[in-house]
Amino acid sequence: MWVVKIGGSLAYAAELPAWLAALALHGGGRVVIVPGGGPFADLVRRAQAHQGYADASAHAMALLAMAQYGLMMAGIEGRLVAAARLSQIRKVLAAGRVPVWIPGPDGAPGVRASWEVSSDSLALWVAGQMGATDLALVKSRAPSPGVHRAPDLCTQGALDAAFPGALACTAVETWWLGRTDHRAIGPIVRDAVRPATRIAS
Repeated sequence: MWVVKIGGSLAYAAELPAWLAALALHGGGRVVIVPGGGPFADLVRRAQAHQGYADASAHAMALLAMAQYGLMMAGIEGRLVAAARLSQIRKVLAAGRVPVWIPGPDGAPGVRASWEVSSDSLALWVAGQMGATDLALVKSRAPSPGVHRAPDLCTQGALDAAFPGALACTAVETWWLGRTDHRAIGPIVRDAVRPATRIAS
C-alpha cells in the first residue's frame, strides 16, 4: 500500500487535477492521499506571528488546514473519498476506493505539537499507522535521480525538522516525486516500477 502526500505547493498548480485523477484511476484500494497544508497553513503561521498563541494551538489549526486542502481535493476529483479517521480510511480502501485523509485538530495522537512536524512527517505517521510499504512525497520541485539523505534535505528546507528522526525509526520506503510525475503514478502505485528518487535516513 502507498501513502501519497501532495504538497501544499501544488494547491494552485495546473497539475493538481491531473494528480488527483491519476490517483483516483490507479490507486483504488492501494493508495491513501495525505494533503499538505498549503495556503491554509500559511494563514495559521501568519496569524500566530501576529497574535503569539501557543504552538499546540497552531498545530491543531494546521491539521485543520490540511483538512481544508483535503476537502478541496475531494471537491476537485469526485471519485476520491474524504475520510477523517484511520478506521474510515481502512473502510474506503476495502471498498476499492481512494481515501483522502481529513484530519481533525486531534487527528494525529502522539505526534508532537510543533512546527518541526509538518505534513511530510504526518504523512509518514499515517503510513506507519496504516502499515503502508511506501510513502511518496509530491513536491513542486523536481528531484534529481538517486538516493537523497533526509538530514540533507532537512538542511535544504525540503523536509521538516522531525522527518529524519521519524524516518530512521520506520521501515516505510520513502520517495520524492515532482509535480509532473503524475504521468508515471499508475505503474508506481501498482509496484510495476520504482520512482527514480529515494529518500533515505
